Amino acid sequence: ISVLLSQAALAQTTTYQQHEVEQVAQPRGGQTQLDEFLTINLQPPLSAMADGVKGRVIVKAVVEPDGRVSHVETIRSLRPDCDREAGRVVQLYN
Repeated sequence: ISVLLSQAALAQTTTYQQHEVEQVAQPRGGQTQLDEFLTINLQPPLSAMADGVKGRVIVKAVVEPDGRVSHVETIRSLRPDCDREAGRVVQLYN
């Protein structure tokens, strides 16, 4: 499983246009820390590794005002065990 990160911010209350804000929201510690967190915590399923599965799972989630991750949803599936693992790791991040 590879991890592809793309940032898109959707506010649950007021949505601002790009020209109305000084900078896009960033993960605490920056993108490098988020990448490191995902790399360390991602445990590809043994069955997927044994089958030689390679690919991407794309998920989207909502980052709540308190930093919790909620509403994790698979946008592009690879296979169920890989999808679950990608969702699990995204949900861990706070």
